[in-house]
Amino acid sequence: MAVVQPSVSRLSNTLRNARTAWFEPRNAQGPLLNLELGGYGEYTHLNHTTRLALDAWTRLHGESVFPRDEDNEFLTPAALDLSGPPGKLRALVPFATSYPVGRGLGMYGQRELARHVSTALDQSLVKCAQVAGRRPFGNRRTTIEGRDAILWDDENLPHIIAASGCRKLRILALYKSQDMRTRMQSLLAYHFNRPDLAASGIGEHKVVPLNEHVEVLFQSAPELLAHGEHHDQRPTLVRQLHGLDAPEHTRLLALCETEYDPKTWARQRRASKKTDSTVVNPDTLDAKHRVNGELARHRVLAQFLTLYKPGRRNPRKKERELNTDLELLGLELQGHHRGHMAVADLSRVAGLVHPRLTKALASGPNGLKEPLVHVGLHLRQQRGERHVGTDEPKLMWTLVALVPHGPYWRTLAYLPAEHAGPGTWRDYATANHQFRARPLPEGRRRDDLLPRHIDHALYDLGRHAGRSQGYILYVSGAEARSIWPLLANKNLGKRPDAAGLINGRPALPGFTLAPDQRPRAVIRVTSGSDNVARPALIERLRHDPEHDETCTEEGKLATGLFQMEDAEQTFILCNLPHQFTGGARYARAGESYTRWGSSDPKEQAETWYSHTATEITVLHHPADQALLTYGLTAARLCDHALHWEHRTQYPAPIHLGIQMDKNHPEYRRTVDNPDTGDEAET
Repeated sequence: MAVVQPSVSRLSNTLRNARTAWFEPRNAQGPLLNLELGGYGEYTHLNHTTRLALDAWTRLHGESVFPRDEDNEFLTPAALDLSGPPGKLRALVPFATSYPVGRGLGMYGQRELARHVSTALDQSLVKCAQVAGRRPFGNRRTTIEGRDAILWDDENLPHIIAASGCRKLRILALYKSQDMRTRMQSLLAYHFNRPDLAASGIGEHKVVPLNEHVEVLFQSAPELLAHGEHHDQRPTLVRQLHGLDAPEHTRLLALCETEYDPKTWARQRRASKKTDSTVVNPDTLDAKHRVNGELARHRVLAQFLTLYKPGRRNPRKKERELNTDLELLGLELQGHHRGHMAVADLSRVAGLVHPRLTKALASGPNGLKEPLVHVGLHLRQQRGERHVGTDEPKLMWTLVALVPHGPYWRTLAYLPAEHAGPGTWRDYATANHQFRARPLPEGRRRDDLLPRHIDHALYDLGRHAGRSQGYILYVSGAEARSIWPLLANKNLGKRPDAAGLINGRPALPGFTLAPDQRPRAVIRVTSGSDNVARPALIERLRHDPEHDETCTEEGKLATGLFQMEDAEQTFILCNLPHQFTGGARYARAGESYTRWGSSDPKEQAETWYSHTATEITVLHHPADQALLTYGLTAARLCDHALHWEHRTQYPAPIHLGIQMDKNHPEYRRTVDNPDTGDEAET
């Protein structure tokens, strides 16, 4: 099986500063040579491995790529210059350079590439059959102008809050500027249906009720929130805040102002890494992560908000008739997506789950009728700092469980022990602030005791499961497949022994436990990986009554759940990026032509979207129940995002674990380094 991942590379007219170059050999049947380079400017050179391979190629084929002085590792000026008519050697534009062309192939380009690859390789594409369309999902979160009215206006909100482990929520609104104070005041007044507070204002240093079970306290904290080197003063500044002495059973949340310009900070980061640079890395001055950790030590969960920047207005959006003060306030906040998502994130960290989830999981003939706990396992290994040779990697892993309590849901998270010893299950909010308040633990994926610790946590879950009849375990496949044998594709079909082992290793999470304590089902979910098949061609079956036969016609878009023809335990959840369906001017660019067919420079600079996919593989399930029930349940937990209007990449329990990880002050992006052990995929 060949996995083809489409991408677009930009060609440069010089090798100077390039990191990759391609060489086309004389023989049309020969491979395209991929050359790796290093250095900058006139010191650009081939890396050592590429030089050895290129020397061997030249001796074997008598084909010189470019003139090079054998005594000098740097490329000659003549070799660096690729201007003029295009030749067989091409250099790729470095990633640090801005492009006039955006990212992505678009729907049409992906379809045509799939056809071309199938024809050129004389290989049929992987086929999947739809088993559930868009309608069977249903009951997803919906908002009106960014406001989750179903949650905040629900008459059962007190029971929803009680199921999360508290009785009342207190929001500390911390700001630096008056503009942000006004914006926060409008946001909270809008989401909690109190337009009167936006008009009359909310007093300073006073606890003001937003409803019977949610209250807010505004206060200015310019020194605490300001970026700078005064990190040693922040603990004292946090202790001086009002409202930390909340009554018992009151959960503390914080909405904090911050400043962040991605482009400016990225330029400063690059400049700070240059030799003899006087530019300070902005990350060392950033107040956000320090404030986040300090507030967590006082049981406060912080969410940060940047100043509002009006976005581009959607010309296709029709104006609505406004009749109430709340609708007028929503119009004032139109386009403030960051503010709306900040409020939604506050409800996430508070552990609130609307009971519509029960109906979403149980609906239809293939719905899950039994009360089961849904557990998500998330793992991530974070490398140490590059310039610190002794810095050990960090290992973040957690289990998040959605536990049914009658019609309501309680969210739990497992917090591994800081040192040797057992961990503990906590309410999601409690686990979050305890997790943020301590450093990430050291560790590696290949640690022998890691599977045993996870199995112990699953065993301990039984004390919190209530009347549930078991649990389903969802595992993030990309991060965990090297740990348990049956998570790797090459071991699919193997059967563990009576002890739940394969070759002396636990076959799946929870399999070292007694049979009645093992997961009811284990589902591997993979998204955003190069190994996941991407939807390209869509064919719809149609009955032709005239000839009384079934024919096919080409479709363009799909959002259903598909089952692979030759692998019935594997499902593909076909997704449309929410930007594609958003209605912006260039949202559907590339739907009917490729980038080479576009003559609009503004359209070329935009991102062109195409289908994405989430792979759902049911690795273990009861023999007397259908695979589709569990595949559809995982798909519904992706589609039914708890605090987001669109689908999430992973089912809700895994997604909550990922967000918990990302909210840690020491979290660093794009540094996950999977081990390449014997079970790694090829």
